[in-house]
Amino acid sequence: MPNAKQSEIAKQFNLSSIPRYVLIGKDGKVFSADAPRPGDPKLRKLFDELLKK
Repeated sequence: MPNAKQSEIAKQFNLSSIPRYVLIGKDGKVFSADAPRPGDPKLRKLFDELLKK
């Protein structure tokens, strides 16, 4: 993505590096602005928390 750091999405989610993993709930609210990588077991815990809500 050209000019990635100046893009609107980078500004909206305060992204400073790519790749960056962000979990966004059904309501559009950010659940985790710095989520673990897909292979990290901590991600499962975050999903479990999100499903409880």
